[in-house]
Amino acid sequence: MIKFTLFFSCLILIGCSSSKISLEKKYYDTGELKFEIHKLKNQYHGITNEYLKNGELRYQWNYKLDKLDGETSEYHTDGTKSIWIYSSDSLKQRNTYTKDNVLIQTFNYLNDLAHGNVYQFYDTGEIEVIWIYDKNVVISGKSYYKTGELKIDFNYTNGKSEGISTEYYQSGEIKLEWLYVNGNLNGITKEYYKSGKIKYDWNYNNGVLDGKSVSYDSASNILNNIFYDNGKFIIQIKP
Repeated sequence: MIKFTLFFSCLILIGCSSSKISLEKKYYDTGELKFEIHKLKNQYHGITNEYLKNGELRYQWNYKLDKLDGETSEYHTDGTKSIWIYSSDSLKQRNTYTKDNVLIQTFNYLNDLAHGNVYQFYDTGEIEVIWIYDKNVVISGKSYYKTGELKIDFNYTNGKSEGISTEYYQSGEIKLEWLYVNGNLNGITKEYYKSGKIKYDWNYNNGVLDGKSVSYDSASNILNNIFYDNGKFIIQIKP
């Protein structure tokens, strides 16, 4: 009976030692601590800390038996941070926070690709921009004033700005109509007075002002012809 009891106790001890979480440390070539790695049965398990050479924490990876699971934190050098949320090694969401821990951006993921609504917030909490992604490709976007009115309606094709994107005054009138081709401003971008009259015709070529642009007064009379050469201002001429 005594022998059986001793044998049973040894089994318990062996079982406990095999499930013990170990701590492994790795260092930069210059001697500073780089990683603190927790392992279970030689697999990453629990928190793995990654440090910059100056000792500041850069990442806190959260593992469950070699798979990222739960919240992983990324600390940026400007004081902001991102929280990556994983489930069994699959990325589900990324949230970014200000220095004061205010949420400023949320990405949602499907199969590790940005998918669905992506939100950007003002630092006071109001929604600033909503983009819609389809498997890592942005398909539409809208930005808003702090008080909730639509500010910009972005137009995309295959993840690039295409066609006309429209900006509005806070009171709802059209302010700007940008014309995009394959992700770049091309052709005439129109700027309006609140009355709806044209204020400027801006002439773009491959994303820069080029050729003749025109400014108008509120009665639609030409004020100036403004000339650019590949983004460089050349001359302004009154009619």
